[in-house]
Amino acid sequence: MEAVVMQKCVHCASLFASAKSLRKFCSLACSNKFREKPITKTCSVCDNQFTDTGRARRVFCSRKCANKGSYENLWTEEENDRLLKLINKLPVRIIARDWNTYAAKKGWNQRTENAVGDQITKLCRKHNLTSVCTKDEFKMTTLAKLLDIKVDRVRSWVRGGLVAKTLNGNVGLRWNSVAISKSDLEEFANKRPEVFYGINPSYLRKVINNKSVVDKIIERTNTQLLKKRDYAIVRLDQPAVYQNTEEAAIAVNMTRQGIRYNLEHGEAMVNGAEWARLEYALFIVPSAIRNEFNYHAGWILVEVYQDLKRIDGFSKRSVLPTANRIAVQVTIMAFKRNHKEAVKGISLTPKKDICEFWKEKIIANIQKFYQREDSSCFNWILSAIKNKVEHIIKDKVELEEFALDTINELNKYFLNKSFLPNGYQPKTAIERADYYSAIFGSSMATIDVSSDKRMSIIILKALKHQHEQQITKEAYNEQFLRHN
Repeated sequence: MEAVVMQKCVHCASLFASAKSLRKFCSLACSNKFREKPITKTCSVCDNQFTDTGRARRVFCSRKCANKGSYENLWTEEENDRLLKLINKLPVRIIARDWNTYAAKKGWNQRTENAVGDQITKLCRKHNLTSVCTKDEFKMTTLAKLLDIKVDRVRSWVRGGLVAKTLNGNVGLRWNSVAISKSDLEEFANKRPEVFYGINPSYLRKVINNKSVVDKIIERTNTQLLKKRDYAIVRLDQPAVYQNTEEAAIAVNMTRQGIRYNLEHGEAMVNGAEWARLEYALFIVPSAIRNEFNYHAGWILVEVYQDLKRIDGFSKRSVLPTANRIAVQVTIMAFKRNHKEAVKGISLTPKKDICEFWKEKIIANIQKFYQREDSSCFNWILSAIKNKVEHIIKDKVELEEFALDTINELNKYFLNKSFLPNGYQPKTAIERADYYSAIFGSSMATIDVSSDKRMSIIILKALKHQHEQQITKEAYNEQFLRHN
């Protein structure tokens, strides 16, 4: 049971018993009388003093001063003109936030953000400003849906030169909407058709009426071949490669819906079948060799998947991103080598042999890094880079910085250019081993410097670094001698 404490009433000064130590009044009547105690205030118009209760929020001493004060707080024509000019340039939220700074310079009344937002809404209604697009305009979200792309891609077009006008009819403090006209979109597409890669031509014709512009986009980007089913479908439990789900369904006497479901989920089908889709940026492969490329990459995907699963029995979903990346990378190497051999006029090495060579090499490197600690893998790569270029960069501190910068660059290249899903980060043991294997392989890679000579890329980078450092030192010495 709580202890009873004797306290003194703040209003009448009488003693009363209470179990609550924070209680100030002996009764509700004393509480009301205390709050209605007269308070002296100053009128904001005539500066006269007047008496008010503690509960009231009066600002003026009389109705006359109240009318006068309210009239002075009205928006002037000059302020309204300023708002109308800003509406066409800035979002409403920014205008409301920065209004008082400009108003103080002009000697205008200070306004709250809500007051500025309400006045903008009134002006938009008065001048018939609307946020609704016309029939020849698109909002960015609408255009993205029509083209079956992400809205961020449309925003990148706007940043890259696509004209977009502001719609000013938004209520309250919301950001203004943006509209893109068909004529501006057509002009942008005519200037930069390459940014429309991978978009279905039927979608392009819905938003661009000019047939010649659409044909130009198709010619520049091979868009007519970039259909959603233009990839390889691979069966993993019984190795086989198909062009699409329809061909696979007919070959194995299954439904397309069942194959598609298994493509999106990790569990095997009732009959034990497991399927995978070869996924990569299709526009990087010329349309003339795409079917052949998909066929080779599909078979490499099957073989790499089986090798990785033997190393560590991971589920399909965990291994596939790594297997996909290796399959595409190895197939590109094979086609590049055949192209160089054709240019030199020598006999072509079979693509299957090239793919097998690089596949075994990459799998061997993955086994080296598999189940090693991250610090051990990192130090191994760091030491390999140092040993490679220590005869060029003599200073130990400079050598350490060069090696760390190189690893940082290779890390960015791996995550951005390795045919991996957006936001990919290596998590499992196999994925981390593949990551360190790719970093190590890139640091030790070679490049043709002449028709009969190859040199390590890391050595060329070190020579360039040393040359830049020498130029910097010479410039510093010249400046030092000039000042002295």
